[in-house]
Amino acid sequence: MKRDRVYTVRLVRPVLQSATLVVEAPNADSALQKALRQSATLTETDWSAQASSNSAYGVHAEAVVDIRDVGEGVDDPDHKPREFRDREDENEAVRYLLLSVDTQSRKCNIVAQPWFLAMNAQTQAELSSAWMQLLNFVIENEGIDAKGWRAKGREVDDDNVIVFPSANDGTGK
Repeated sequence: MKRDRVYTVRLVRPVLQSATLVVEAPNADSALQKALRQSATLTETDWSAQASSNSAYGVHAEAVVDIRDVGEGVDDPDHKPREFRDREDENEAVRYLLLSVDTQSRKCNIVAQPWFLAMNAQTQAELSSAWMQLLNFVIENEGIDAKGWRAKGREVDDDNVIVFPSANDGTGK
């Protein structure tokens, strides 16, 4: 009888929090700037989870590691494989950029994160171009319907990551 292998899976999910500040300012732009400066002084208790965060956002599997392939910590249930420890340091490689939309007005924004703003302009442009290729693929296929997407021979991972064609092959598979 074949025995199941042991895997460690690193899951991530977006958790959106909000804080409401009351500021005095001569206009809305000044109020916004003042609130953003004050955000650095807020404590964890000042922030609250947005009610829609759990239901509106999915879980994403960032990594799956077979413990035998790593060769360490099989008997320790709290052990984290090297690949996961490496991702927890300050220089983790996987980063997320936020796209926001007001679903009623359809107003869209990019919420640029500090890691992105810290990159040079050329790297920002290269990453943005790669994301645009992915978004253009969605537009050209009139959106993403997971069932229809699969019917067209395209792949949708179980964790809702759309597998786009590489920039070179154009197949959509």
